[in-house]
Amino acid sequence: MKSIIRKLGGVVFPKLNWSAPSDASWMSFDGSLKCKTFSDIYLLLKSSDFAAHDLTAPFALCTDTPAEKNCCLFNSKPILVLRRWYDFRPEEEFRCFIKSKVLIGKLIVVLCPCVLFALLFYMRFKLSYML
Repeated sequence: MKSIIRKLGGVVFPKLNWSAPSDASWMSFDGSLKCKTFSDIYLLLKSSDFAAHDLTAPFALCTDTPAEKNCCLFNSKPILVLRRWYDFRPEEEFRCFIKSKVLIGKLIVVLCPCVLFALLFYMRFKLSYML
């Protein structure tokens, strides 16, 4: 694990098959999902309800899933994905919607809506270039 983290620049972003442990960011020292050691990764995954759901009942809310698959561990193997950490500005985070390989919508993700309009006005030219 050390060599993989080192190969990815020494700092990684962990996630499982479907979810990142973003609900456990309060457990880290800086409130992010930035991990430098396996212990950091383990702490976030162990503290995350999202990770627990992925590991125990990933299909529980799917309407087309048989009841027997909802009550026990699923058959596919969980996968731990480590990505290179990237420091980004939260106001520059977007959720993009793609259908048939075409961008059909974009949504700015802002943690504090009180600054949304000021940011959009300030960044209007940069945003139009980026998107």
